Amino acid sequence: MKTIKKNATYSKNAIPTKRKTKATMAALSLTFLAVLGVSLPGQQAYADIGATHTSLVSEFASFNTPGVIDGRVEAIAIDGDTVFVGGTFTQIQDPLGGDIIDQSYLFAYSKSTGNIIREFDPVLD
Repeated sequence: MKTIKKNATYSKNAIPTKRKTKATMAALSLTFLAVLGVSLPGQQAYADIGATHTSLVSEFASFNTPGVIDGRVEAIAIDGDTVFVGGTFTQIQDPLGGDIIDQSYLFAYSKSTGNIIREFDPVLD
């Protein structure tokens, strides 16, 4: 049984579509990057199913990673030393209170140094 809304205009051939938000597009981009990195010829992905942990994760954030000033992180993908971060943010900050950078929805940083990779500058809208 269909529900018909009052004062709504309907087309006989209308196809319902979902509006993709900027955060969804960023998450899809990250997923694409992760899949692309794993599916290249000659590369194999391995899961460390024998991982053991000797301690709990600290309640304090690492001091050598970038910060998100506004919004939130929705997805993280790691490829070697590069960490890709996607979400609803529009500004990020270098580690230890460094420069604030206008970077919307997706950025990358070096896992070993924590420095933002400024050459990775995708434009998502």
